[in-house]
Amino acid sequence: MNISNSLIKIIEVALDILIKVSGTDIRLHGNHNVPDQPVLYVINHFTRMETILMPYIIKKNIKKYPISLADHSFFNGELSTFMDKVGAISSTDQNRDTILINALLTDSQPVIIFPEGQIIKDKKIIEKGKYLVYNAGLRRPPHSGAAQIALRAQFIREKLRVFRAGGDDSSISRIATHFKFDPADVDKIINKETYIVPVNITYYPVRAQENALSKLANRFVDNISTRFQEEMEIEGPIIMGRVDIDINFGKPMLIKNISLRVPG
Repeated sequence: MNISNSLIKIIEVALDILIKVSGTDIRLHGNHNVPDQPVLYVINHFTRMETILMPYIIKKNIKKYPISLADHSFFNGELSTFMDKVGAISSTDQNRDTILINALLTDSQPVIIFPEGQIIKDKKIIEKGKYLVYNAGLRRPPHSGAAQIALRAQFIREKLRVFRAGGDDSSISRIATHFKFDPADVDKIINKETYIVPVNITYYPVRAQENALSKLANRFVDNISTRFQEEMEIEGPIIMGRVDIDINFGKPMLIKNISLRVPG
């Protein structure tokens, strides 16, 4: 990846100013519990703001800039270059899993994944004793891709421990080549653990109403979809007006303990 530290700094300064001018109050809870280990943040997706806001919040308060998984629709033309420079990875990138697992193995950067890959505004997640989310007119099981990435990273870490204990340098080298890390760093990798930290973001107040952003969208976007119009009517007041944002970092989950309970 070609992350631009100078661009990230510009974004930080811009957001500092925007938050101050808008009167937005951002309150963090539980961030002190985030371990100094490889972390995969799984975050609920309510507005488009989170894709920019959460890397900023994590860098500012936890001092580690994360890479994040983003929808492939953002990766067109010059916007693709911008996304690459701020550490975003397309959901359709063929090297997606390799990049994310490398980050979790080496602890080079935390990882952000919005598990549903889209904006879910219906907070009802349990129906008839099952976890379900509302999407495209129906309720379906939540996506499990974020958990799979964390489990794979930990599984590979455990394999490296076995190979290191057995002096199997060729197997270590093979894994290192695939996941693009230096075999000499294997001791650093096996001395760390993988964690998932769930993050919940809430906004108050949330009012759906016509605003400057929705008006601009209607003016400049032809055949705007009902869904996009609704999102602009909700997100506009949040972006342009005073709002309280509570960001709750949940209890970190040690993937080693979870993986040991997986059958087979």
